[in-house]
Amino acid sequence: MTFTPSDPLFGDQWYLRNTGQSGGTAGMDIRVDGAWTDYTGDGVRVVVVDDGAFHQHQDLAGNYDASVDYNFVTNVDDGMAVAGEYSHGTQVAGFIASTQDTAGIVGVAFDATFTAYRVTDDGGDFIGLDEGFPATGAFDISNNSYGNEIFSQDAVLLAGAEDTATFGRDGLGTVHVFAAGNERYETILSTYGGLQNSPYQMNVAATDDDGRIAAFSTPGANVFLAAPGTGVLGLDGLDSFGYDLTKGTSFSAPIVSGVSALVLEANPELGYRDVFEILGYSAYDTGGAPLTAEDIYQDAFGSSTIPDDFSDEVTDAFERAADLVTSYPWTTVTNGAVDWNGGGLTVSHDFGLGQVDARAATRLAETWNADAHTAANLTVLDSTVDSPQAIPDGDPAGIGQTVTVTQDIRVESAVVQVTLPHGDIGDLRIELVSPRGTTSYLVYNPDYDIYGILGRGPLPDELLANGTFLASGDTADLMTTQVYGESSLGDWTLRVADTATGTTGTLESWTLSLYGGEQTADDRYVYTDQYGELSADETSRAVLTDTDGGIDTLNASAVSGDVAIDLTAGGTIDGAAVAIADGTAIENLYTGDGNDTLTGSAAANHLIGGRGDDRLSGAAGDDTIDGGRALDVAIFSGDSGGYVLTANADGTVLLTGADGSDTLENVEVLGFDDGYTAVAVPSELSDIGFDAALYLAMSPDLAAAGYTVDTAYAHYLAFGADEGRAANAFFDSAGYLADNPDVAASGVNPLQHYAEFGWQEGRDPSAFFDTDLYLALNPDVAAAGVNPLDHFLRAGIAEGRMAQAAADWVGA
Repeated sequence: MTFTPSDPLFGDQWYLRNTGQSGGTAGMDIRVDGAWTDYTGDGVRVVVVDDGAFHQHQDLAGNYDASVDYNFVTNVDDGMAVAGEYSHGTQVAGFIASTQDTAGIVGVAFDATFTAYRVTDDGGDFIGLDEGFPATGAFDISNNSYGNEIFSQDAVLLAGAEDTATFGRDGLGTVHVFAAGNERYETILSTYGGLQNSPYQMNVAATDDDGRIAAFSTPGANVFLAAPGTGVLGLDGLDSFGYDLTKGTSFSAPIVSGVSALVLEANPELGYRDVFEILGYSAYDTGGAPLTAEDIYQDAFGSSTIPDDFSDEVTDAFERAADLVTSYPWTTVTNGAVDWNGGGLTVSHDFGLGQVDARAATRLAETWNADAHTAANLTVLDSTVDSPQAIPDGDPAGIGQTVTVTQDIRVESAVVQVTLPHGDIGDLRIELVSPRGTTSYLVYNPDYDIYGILGRGPLPDELLANGTFLASGDTADLMTTQVYGESSLGDWTLRVADTATGTTGTLESWTLSLYGGEQTADDRYVYTDQYGELSADETSRAVLTDTDGGIDTLNASAVSGDVAIDLTAGGTIDGAAVAIADGTAIENLYTGDGNDTLTGSAAANHLIGGRGDDRLSGAAGDDTIDGGRALDVAIFSGDSGGYVLTANADGTVLLTGADGSDTLENVEVLGFDDGYTAVAVPSELSDIGFDAALYLAMSPDLAAAGYTVDTAYAHYLAFGADEGRAANAFFDSAGYLADNPDVAASGVNPLQHYAEFGWQEGRDPSAFFDTDLYLALNPDVAAAGVNPLDHFLRAGIAEGRMAQAAADWVGA
């Protein structure tokens, strides 16, 4: 099921739903359709740190909180942008929180509340940033779509990032989202930024409508995610309140901020580190083709060749820039993690961990039930090498120094603080290689001449004379997230090479700081829609091995297809085989949007079925079984007479019998050797057997939309049957239409058809109810000439009669 906003320009917002309408590749979007039916950002507070906002805009006014905005330049309680001027912050805010209505565009989190922190003066200088950014701890999410001088190290801002991540959201941490930058063809990497090297925030790159990296998007080892950011429709940033296409990582970042709001609505108890991990582990590899020189030129001046009227200096700068940035050595690789789709994460200096996926992210958030990962339980391991070593001049092989880490943490980011006096940083390449072999390129021959010609202008002589890393002198902090999920144990090697002759330098010292969490035996193995493709290419991914004990979870909640897993052996994920290795015990299993089959083991299992029509069996052990949304059945061994059902005060039920004592939630049907029955006798049915209370219980989105037991039936008749929603515990609307194409072709409501004709024609309402067999086993019902399903629901369940499986059922 999908939700289509009523905003008239929604059809042009390809980044929300890409049908190919812009000439790109269908499906290369943020996959928000599957999230919006449940989450819209409601209750989440976002601050846009920028040049203010024209918050009276018709697409912004409804979600703007004027009680907390502020101008940190003039020190007044007003985040309004400069009248008559372009407002970057207005554009940014539109991507996050434009209202869902009948005007303009729609934001990713269209029910989120946002405000503006204005930190620029009338000339656009960020003179209020040192005060404004550290104040963002009052919000759930801060969006930061602005650049900073290369190699700037603002201690106030870096401390503010740590402080707000530590104390924001009552200790859960404010989620900071940053734009990675738009300086690729100025030969800049995102690791040359200041705040971009803080481990308390995430950096976002930009992609196009084909899923390729945008030609301008600044690459780097600290890029964490990618999101659409070129040719994206948004507000035009003017106080005339129009709309326009735009580009920049400035607009990729707010798209991720919007998705972060959906994630926090799905699970408000997440720590900021949980939000990062959920977004990273749910992201997908777009498979975008590498950039060419022609792509660079096309983005820069709209032509695949350099215009003839450009000066020799500019032409030469563009040619050298294109040569460098199209020869960068990185590709998308698999890192050394072991808990994503059966192996390592796919990482890239262009895309980070991949393109953001809102549906998959919210599914993971719903099932992310461990203790929150916050700054309070963040572990930082520091290792310092203080062995000065000259860097050979003009030798690409360079030198390497190694630290051996003996404490095991699960790494989330690594920061190298390097002190390296050198006469020309453009000669330098600096790389960090993890114990698992993952290479992070931290510095790669930046060309300040090209930067001066194509970028922000020539760098001042006094800045160039300050040291290797300009404003920060000869010392700089350089961060990577390419090693996310890896173990810290082993040798970490810093490589430094001087690739040109003429100037020399020395690696004086360096410190490696690893940020992450203590290793635990309670492992979480995440699977997504990419598993099938990945396991076909890397067969080792198809076997799940866990050797350290603990309470482990196979979390496939992000998967949209069908999952069938037996925790004693394995099964399939959207058709791709996965085996559980001998000796491996996985206790918990969570699945996603498909019609799934979950089978437990002799341990105490926790099974969650997600959104489809699921079959769950805990087997032996005292299990917790949660069917999730839709029509779900829990299967038990033996006859129903051997079990006792007890209602708990919290709305769950306890079923005790041969398979142990199992706690059930969101389960509608119980299956035994002697047949099927309902967990509860329907409290009220319509004349044709519609169960309004159960209908709403199986569809929380309808209850959230304001439907009640009095209006649920009208929804079912108008929409629900076509959406595949079950009418009662034993009537599968989608399956009935699939099994009876003549009914589907007629356009008749399936429940109405069954009540009037179907049962008399021997048609079955679901996999759990054989119409003819029920009549055969209950001759009194047959003699009465009544609808057998209606009898079963109104009287048969309470009388202890059982339904039987429909042998010929195929279903949807």
